[in-house]
Amino acid sequence: MSSSRTATDIANAELDGLASKLLALATLLPHSSTNCATRVPALDILKETCSYINSLQTEVNDLSDKLSQLLASADNNVLEVLKDFLQL
Repeated sequence: MSSSRTATDIANAELDGLASKLLALATLLPHSSTNCATRVPALDILKETCSYINSLQTEVNDLSDKLSQLLASADNNVLEVLKDFLQL
């Protein structure tokens, strides 16, 4: 078995990460069993949402940098295969 991570492993890790972030956001929402006096301010929810979006942007930037490095080190044959793949 290969030591590299499979697409399924990566997808599962991403889902786990999303689930934990969703739970973090859910903790900011009022519980249905409590009264309206315990509502979480919209500002707190927006701050948490913005923080999550910023972390996603950082992840996108990191992945973009990695892809740029891979493409810079790849030969022309690999680049053509990638171009064909991305045009599908």
